[in-house]
Amino acid sequence: MPLDPHRVLAHRFQPVEQTYGPRDAMLYALGIGYGRQTPSAAELDFLFEERLKVPPTFAVTLGFKSIRDENLGIDFARVVHSEQQLILHQPLPPTARVVCHLRVPRLVDRGADKGAMLYLEREVRDADSQALYATSTMVSYCRGDGGFRAEPEAAPAAMSVPNTPCEQAFDATLPDNAAFIYRLSGDYNPLHVNPAFASQAGFQKPILHGLLLLGEAGRLALGAYGGHAPERMRSIQCRFTRPTFAGDAIEVGFWRLPEDPLGEPDTLALAFRVRVPLRGETALDNGLVRFRAS
Repeated sequence: MPLDPHRVLAHRFQPVEQTYGPRDAMLYALGIGYGRQTPSAAELDFLFEERLKVPPTFAVTLGFKSIRDENLGIDFARVVHSEQQLILHQPLPPTARVVCHLRVPRLVDRGADKGAMLYLEREVRDADSQALYATSTMVSYCRGDGGFRAEPEAAPAAMSVPNTPCEQAFDATLPDNAAFIYRLSGDYNPLHVNPAFASQAGFQKPILHGLLLLGEAGRLALGAYGGHAPERMRSIQCRFTRPTFAGDAIEVGFWRLPEDPLGEPDTLALAFRVRVPLRGETALDNGLVRFRAS
């Protein structure tokens, strides 16, 4: 059944307040791979409260609110998280009280047989000063809710990854407890830990959080290209294409681009992709991470 676009676009979300501290930031850092091996001095900065830096992608966990909690008339049984974009306006401090404002700025009707794409934007601001830390946009693919416009719309063009060997590739193995650690940063969807729930959703076993993979890629990019300096990351985005599972060995490849696709000067732009070589699958594609030039 097609959704009502006017109802969805006009929906008013209640602001979400959240207070976090060093423990939350360090727990998130563990969830995306910091400390999995003996950390370097620069990596220790994300795990040690006395000189703590906050991973930029921690922002995707702040003010998290599932659209399942809202009365939007969507068939949530057929909704999947398909894309994510994060814009960093300034570094997150180790401790803060934030307020998050949510809205649906865009709906794309792919047709009655193809579903719809819902864009949920979340601004993360300091609750006292209203300083803007980050803008996070989650794209949900609503497979049962297309057909609400007279003509279907084309999907927005995705960032293309070059058809050449990558400049750098990093191998990692996702530990057996990866989902149990990552969920403690706020995403308690049972799909990631409960075998019975995963089976009902059509999976042989629980799948890992897509945002865990985004965090892994962001961690590796920050170390290899951003000097472990959170203030240098401008943005990161990707498309989730295949599920990953605990124990998977992944390969994260990066391609240096000749210019910034968004046209900002003094910007280092990198395409990236996450593969599961053993299955010959691409789990995360169309990735773009951007850094302020040093």
